[in-house]
Amino acid sequence: MHYANYSGGSSGADQISYSSQGGTNLGYINIVLDTNIVVGTNSIANITVGGTSNSITAYGIPGYTYILERSTNLSPSVWVDVATNVAATNGVINAVDTFWDLGGVAPSPSAFYQLKWPSP
Repeated sequence: MHYANYSGGSSGADQISYSSQGGTNLGYINIVLDTNIVVGTNSIANITVGGTSNSITAYGIPGYTYILERSTNLSPSVWVDVATNVAATNGVINAVDTFWDLGGVAPSPSAFYQLKWPSP
């Protein structure tokens, strides 16, 4: 008989336990995330608004590719890919939105941003 069981959550460490055929040996796999590799959080930290472009600073996992998306209206939301960047070794992502899809003119009155994480 084989089994695998996940336990954990907000109150304890994440762990998978398993047994061998016949149930004579029991093993554990502990799931540990190294949160020290990223300075800041996996999110947008700063937006500097300019006349014809906005500069965005975000944090992610070093070496992973991120796509910055913008919407000018959240109801209904239509997201446009405006920049693709690889997070630096310290996790920093710097991107610039030039509003190329709007003829180089910043939207009035708002621009909303999100990061899409397509691949490692």
